[in-house]
Amino acid sequence: MTPRKTNGDKTNDDSGIEYCLAQIRRYDRDRTLTVLAAPRAAAADLAVLYAFNLEITLVRDSVTEPMLGRIRLQWWREALAEVYAGRPRRHAVLESLAALHARAPLSRQHFERLIDARETEFDEVIPADLAALESYADATSGDLLRLAAEAAGIDPVSGDAATLIRHVGIGFSLTGIARATLYLARRRHTLLPQSLLAKHGVSLDRLYELKPQPGLNAAIAELAAAARGHLDAARRLPAPSPLLPALRIGTLARAHLARLRHRDHDLFDPRSIEASPRDIWRIAGKRLIGSW
Repeated sequence: MTPRKTNGDKTNDDSGIEYCLAQIRRYDRDRTLTVLAAPRAAAADLAVLYAFNLEITLVRDSVTEPMLGRIRLQWWREALAEVYAGRPRRHAVLESLAALHARAPLSRQHFERLIDARETEFDEVIPADLAALESYADATSGDLLRLAAEAAGIDPVSGDAATLIRHVGIGFSLTGIARATLYLARRRHTLLPQSLLAKHGVSLDRLYELKPQPGLNAAIAELAAAARGHLDAARRLPAPSPLLPALRIGTLARAHLARLRHRDHDLFDPRSIEASPRDIWRIAGKRLIGSW
């Protein structure tokens, strides 16, 4: 990627952007596809935001004790404060984030909600109901979308944009949670709401032992239906053109949901959650017609 001119005479640190791109390519396939299909300016901004999100998301898997994870997240809080003070630490993501913030002011509260939501993961609490899970989803994928909107010059907390972002953020997150159910179960954890587990008679012991059970398919189907409902609601709202590159994670969520439904929401069938090489063409096609 060649350096991109900013509003002044400076250019973005190309090595920092390349680091961000390399990180999301390694760990975040869906968001990488949206970056690859985005216009150059939007691609660089999204890569920086997604790389920050990735740094705090990976904390949970990189520590052996909750306290160590909380310490690392506190490091990111303090580093973020220094970005807003104009003194970013020598870290490719933070320096790139500082350059982005200098050009397109970003609300600190969205970053803080992202970090706070990731810290709750160390509590190992199962959400009580769908509303509780949606609150978590909105604080993660939703706030990341709000930052993408600000980078694109859009107010993410008023009018149709606020509702659109909330629906797409929650829809994408619920889809990812459904698909990651067995991954989390291997760590003896789940984000499936207690209300869904009880309603469909899902045994946590069997889930954590990675054993199929009829109720699990039904619970995943209901969670997928909730995700689909949010994405359908979002499709009925006008989408600002500058926000389309970020909104196209919703395109991928719909494709994931279709694969789940085609396999009767059976997570033990690898085809229900596997990626498709056609996904990049889905994204490219949406860019071609100016949609998501």
